[in-house]
Amino acid sequence: MTDRSVIRVERQTFDASEGRFGVDISVQDKSSGPIPYPSFLEVAARKSDCGQVRFLNAYAMSSRGNPVFRVPERSDKALLFPAEKSLTVHLEVVAEGCEAHSGSLVSHSRLQALKARAFFPLAVCFRVFSQSNEPPA
Repeated sequence: MTDRSVIRVERQTFDASEGRFGVDISVQDKSSGPIPYPSFLEVAARKSDCGQVRFLNAYAMSSRGNPVFRVPERSDKALLFPAEKSLTVHLEVVAEGCEAHSGSLVSHSRLQALKARAFFPLAVCFRVFSQSNEPPA
């Protein structure tokens, strides 16, 4: 379902003392017709200019070794219609090296600004699965 959906960031928080992100995301139908209601999100790629990214509340790990998150079910919804969104999925993510006490987040952003280069504290790409196409075990 990945090519027919988009991940929307609904809310995000950042705890600078721990380098911890709280991110609420939803899946939105970007196609011209209905799609099955999403069931799982698998992390396909992750990046942080601070350092290593750890997911603290993953539902499971895929056979590829990627974190998997369960999308909350809706008993009244089997399909998402164009532009419609799923319920939100909450992610707890630590980007090691983004902690304020280490000064690295500020240092990195200054260095990147001087280089006129974008700085990414956290970037994540997902694969979207429905019940009909279960995520890799």
